[in-house]
Amino acid sequence: MAVCRTGGSCSGSPDCGDERDMAQVAAAARQDTTGDMTTGQPPTRFWQTVGLILVLSIVGLTYEIAAGRVLAPFFGTSLVTWTTVIAVVLAGFSLGSALGGLIAERVSIAE
Repeated sequence: MAVCRTGGSCSGSPDCGDERDMAQVAAAARQDTTGDMTTGQPPTRFWQTVGLILVLSIVGLTYEIAAGRVLAPFFGTSLVTWTTVIAVVLAGFSLGSALGGLIAERVSIAE
């Protein structure tokens, strides 16, 4: 069975040109997610992602504290100031996660 690169099944028309064999799709998915089958270790990409999230979280927390300190002379160190700073940082994380999820869910065209 052929699968269209756009996600649907191809009608089999000769002008489609976007067909891939189901075995190729499954092999590509297994290669990305299985890691090292002999030792049972997760793929290297997993650890790179965990490390990146850790570093970016530390940077985000640093910016959060710095923003609170910068705003303190103008607005004080009230609960409202810190709540606003935390809300903006969390909104940024949410937006970044949503965009990252959309990018990750794209169908890659590997030929």
